[in-house]
Amino acid sequence: MTPGRGSVELAMFGHRAYPRWDAALLWRSPVTVEELRRGISFQGMVMTDDLGMGPRAEMDPFNVLARAVAVGVDLLLNLSAVPPAELMTHLHPRVADGTVAEARVKSSARRVLRLKAGHT
Repeated sequence: MTPGRGSVELAMFGHRAYPRWDAALLWRSPVTVEELRRGISFQGMVMTDDLGMGPRAEMDPFNVLARAVAVGVDLLLNLSAVPPAELMTHLHPRVADGTVAEARVKSSARRVLRLKAGHT
């Protein structure tokens, strides 16, 4: 599946698990992202539901961010009280120390820019 007319451009992961693939919630599951990317050749963006919603409301939003990006999520919906600049400040050292792969972040940036270019 490639993004464009008549295709799915974005998949949003909610607060559910799909036990057939993994016991983890979808946004925390590298297996889920792998199934989308390789299993059905999904090339669009993967997005979380709100970082402060459901089970994530009880979690540290900074850890949620790092985990979601590390497993392959491209966009994170953030309607919480945490300013986006603080989330990015938290992510930078994790990329620098290799906790979150720089290639992973660049891959997401390319997907976001590709979708944006197709809608301008």
